[in-house]
This record gives sequence, C-alpha cells and structure tokens, in this order.
Amino acid sequence: MSDLAGKSADDKSAGDKLINSKPADLVTAQNVRMVYTSRNAELVTALDDVSFGIAEGEFIALLGPSGCGKTTLLKILTGTLKRTSGEVTMRGQPLEGPRPDIGRVFQTPVLLAWRSVLDNILLPIELGEGRLQRRDYEARARDYLKMVGLEGFETKYPHELSGGMQQRVAIGRSLIRDPAMLLMDEPFGALDAMTRDLMNVELLRIWQASRKTIVLVTHSIAEAVFLADRVFVMTPRPGRLSEIIPIDLPRPRHLDMINSPEFGHYVRRIGRHFATHGAVA
Repeated sequence: MSDLAGKSADDKSAGDKLINSKPADLVTAQNVRMVYTSRNAELVTALDDVSFGIAEGEFIALLGPSGCGKTTLLKILTGTLKRTSGEVTMRGQPLEGPRPDIGRVFQTPVLLAWRSVLDNILLPIELGEGRLQRRDYEARARDYLKMVGLEGFETKYPHELSGGMQQRVAIGRSLIRDPAMLLMDEPFGALDAMTRDLMNVELLRIWQASRKTIVLVTHSIAEAVFLADRVFVMTPRPGRLSEIIPIDLPRPRHLDMINSPEFGHYVRRIGRHFATHGAVA
C-alpha cells in the first residue's frame, strides 16, 4: 500500500479502512452502511462503516451473533440489496445489481421436488439470460456432480436424498455458471452435528478443487476456524467488523485438527469477542 504520509486526514482514514485490501482483491467494500425503516417508521441501522477486501480464491467466514447483519451483508455482496451508503466493487467495477458470476447457497437447498438431481443443477441455465442452451452445460453439470460426490445420482429426486446430499446438489447448482464468487448463508445449519462436520470436510474438498472465492456466513466459531483463511468477526447490531483474523492453520485440514492447541487458540481468541454478549454457537 502506498505511503499515506503527507496526505489529508480524510485520505489517511480511508486508506486505513482498506488496510486488508490488496490491488488483486476480487471484492472490496468501503464504508458500507445499511439502514432499514421498520414497520413503525423507525430507522434501524443493520450495518455501519464496514470495509474489507477479499482476494481471488480466498475462503472467508463471516461470524457474528444473530441479528448483527451477516445475511444483510451477504445480500449486498450478491447485488440483490442496495446499500444505504458506501462502495462495493468486484474486479474494480461497482457492484450495483445481481451478476451471473456470483453464486449463492441458501440455508436450505431449495430444490424442486419434481426435478431430478441433474435437472435441479441445470435449472439456472434454463432460467438464465441469453437463452443458454442446456445441452452445452450437461457435461459441466455431470463434472460438478462428480466434484460434489454425487456421481451416479443424476436421475434421483430430492426426496431420495439425505439432507447433506440435497445441499451438495445446491452447491453444484450454484457452480454451474462458473461463478467467480460463491456466497453461502449458513448452508449446514439445519444438519445434525455429525453430518455438518462431514459436510465441512466436503466443502473444503470442493473449494480446493474449484478454487472459487467463498464467503460463508456462520454462527459457529469452530466451523469458521476450520474452514476459513480469514474470519471476519462482527459486532452485535449495528454490525461492524470488530476484527479480521487470519487463520494460520495448515491445509488440507482434517477433523482431528479441532483438538489441536493451535485450533483452540483461535477459538478462544474469537470467543472473547462474544463473552459479554453470549455465545454465537
């Protein structure tokens, strides 16, 4: 980052806010603020003065207590929610609306019960702009089915799959248009603890194979530490970035790592942010 000496106080302040941003960042946010008007006409500040940069191929975990604005921030990053103020850019261009190169995975798989696994994965192609041809994407869909561990399940229907398998279909569907960034809103929150652990391992495998930039919202400190390159810790509402913590644990990561002293160090460090507000998960 260039020397800020001699610049105005305002310029230096803006530079300080982007200390975690690099020229090669895929996404940058600066001074993002989101204010809602409630039903009784009161103004509610969901996000305030949020700034960060996210590099190409990075895995970010967005962690904070319920109601702190995590999902709001994710919606802003998808381009589906217009922020009140501040700037968000993707590859240097303002992010002002939905983009086909941003994928999203929801808390529930949101699969169509009457469509097969393959047909569910191909749905964004059929609905996409420009009359994208399904046949041109079938080979890619089958490749993603193999990547998410569902090869051989192409003709199965959602009711024939476990919850974890359904969420793998949702991940495959989010990847079909080859997005630059994948945004995930507590994708494993509804799963039992054992399945959730296994899905975390699977998600890391998929990430390492695809090298997509991932931003994952979670309430779980352990999940954030296990998955992420960096953890963005948010304050209670109004949501601000309390700390951005690099996770210096070796990759590939395995479940037995959660018992290591190094893993425990990060869990305790993050946990101290929530000690006065109650646990996040």
